[in-house]
Amino acid sequence: VRGSIEIAPELAGQLPAEAVLFVIARIRGASGGPPLAVLRLPAPRFPLPFAIGAQNLMIPSQRFEGDLTLTAQLDGDGNASTRLPGDLRGELPEPVRPGAEGVRLLLDQRL
Repeated sequence: VRGSIEIAPELAGQLPAEAVLFVIARIRGASGGPPLAVLRLPAPRFPLPFAIGAQNLMIPSQRFEGDLTLTAQLDGDGNASTRLPGDLRGELPEPVRPGAEGVRLLLDQRL
């Protein structure tokens, strides 16, 4: 899956210092457990092109396939499992499939 990550204009001046951007792919409908794939990008500059796929699988025996939900989190402490005030988040409103291009993820939520 390829595309770009952007920040909503109203949040552009509120980036966490020394942030790490995580792009997270989950199988549609999955509610727990580890994500299917994670892309970790330290010190991002926006807009930022990204590509996430089989090379980013959390469990190598899994397959990067099916309907996927994508989220992005700009995390101030570099730990994807925490949610701290000031972190930014965004998610695609609809699932995508592997091979999708031109995906636009917008960081539009401030935690």
